[in-house]
Amino acid sequence: MPFTTTLATTIVPDFQILLTVPTNSDAHTIPITLHVSKEGANTKLGAYVYSIVDTRRSERTVYQSLLNNSDEESVDLAKKLGTLVSRRYSVPSYVSVSGEVGIEEYLPMSREVIRVIEEQGMS
Repeated sequence: MPFTTTLATTIVPDFQILLTVPTNSDAHTIPITLHVSKEGANTKLGAYVYSIVDTRRSERTVYQSLLNNSDEESVDLAKKLGTLVSRRYSVPSYVSVSGEVGIEEYLPMSREVIRVIEEQGMS
């Protein structure tokens, strides 16, 4: 079941996430799906990145595939967030960043996203 929330931080303006996390015993094969936007979940698709972590190696390399309908800053943010999520939880991830999300907002946004993912049962 998708989870939607508007996150407010003290550093950046509110942004909305649409999140789906695995809930069963196959959690490491089912991807986390995440859409981040300041304009809401119905925003046109911006940068969309599929990330998968190679858990066979100690470096835990992350491989990505990109669908780009956005500027390079949003692409970079989506790639960084996808890498963070896939590496942290050892799962594939689909990450979309849409709207005017800037690089200076990445750190507080990513902290809030990780907090919400963990509230939904991932650890």
